[in-house]
Amino acid sequence: MRRIFFTVALAVVAFACWARIPASAQVNTSDTENQKCFRNFSNGEYSSAVTACTRAINLNSDDEWAYIERCTAYDVLGNYAAALSDCTHAIVLNPRDENAFAMRCDVQGNMGNYGAALTDCNQAITLNGNDADAYVSRCSVFNNMGTYGAAITDCTQAITLNPKLESAYVNRGVAYDDQHAYDQAIAEYNQAIALDPKDNVAYFSRGNAYKYKGDYTHAVADYTTAINLNPKDADSYNGRCYTNAILGQAQTALADCDQALQLRPNDANALDSRGYTYFKLGQLDRAIADYDAALKLNPRLAPALYGRGVAEIKRGNPAGNADIAAAKAIQPNIAAAMAALGVS
Repeated sequence: MRRIFFTVALAVVAFACWARIPASAQVNTSDTENQKCFRNFSNGEYSSAVTACTRAINLNSDDEWAYIERCTAYDVLGNYAAALSDCTHAIVLNPRDENAFAMRCDVQGNMGNYGAALTDCNQAITLNGNDADAYVSRCSVFNNMGTYGAAITDCTQAITLNPKLESAYVNRGVAYDDQHAYDQAIAEYNQAIALDPKDNVAYFSRGNAYKYKGDYTHAVADYTTAINLNPKDADSYNGRCYTNAILGQAQTALADCDQALQLRPNDANALDSRGYTYFKLGQLDRAIADYDAALKLNPRLAPALYGRGVAEIKRGNPAGNADIAAAKAIQPNIAAAMAALGVS
């Protein structure tokens, strides 16, 4: 249902870190493996980027940038162990490269290692206090930790250093978003979109804010724009699925959830969204199957626990009460929130 912050942070910061690569490695006319790696990443072909970076490393095992580039690609693909290994190797090759520390900060954050992530971001900033992207990285970590004041401070510093850095506005918007300051969040996303009208992450994030605010029509419009800009955006398919299900367009929603899961098969949030969609369609067996799958991936996903509990009770199984109690223990207001969505 509700996104994990690093879903946004990853997409934003990975591209920010990629932008740190020297211009000589970003020339599209060259045939070097590093340049092929960069082009593939820019085109959204992340597996191909890994292949090209690997060839670059095989040609030169001391190529620091190839390791950073491959780390970034692995990060986007969700292969965090491989990403961590590559960024660590880059740091061994050059212990004074803030880019490697900043990228490893992102990877550690995606692995839930927030203390280690902060250590790496702090080191990146120590090495280069004018690196706006490093402040965005640390802002993202603070968002994940729920330390929103620190997140806003870091993203504001990033904007001071680089007023045109759209990722800083997006991540500052996330901080406002999760404090339920939706209008402030939307203002931040508007600024990011003004700076880069093709930033699908900003549209996705603004869609979330509209959804949480209850403005479902604008939410669907923003998710659709994000998908048009990036047809591989699993998060926006998931967001549009859930929002259309809320609006009673469950059959339309189902196609989006299926697409989200095709793009990212082991996404607990998308499985929860599809479970909710099946619930709205009255297909309780399928809803429970999706909730089961979501909870195997994330046992503390309160909406899935609550939805499964209600679905079981509707099937005449009183064991559903245990799921409802567990959901309430995790999120005390879950009953009212789910009732407002038609799950009761």
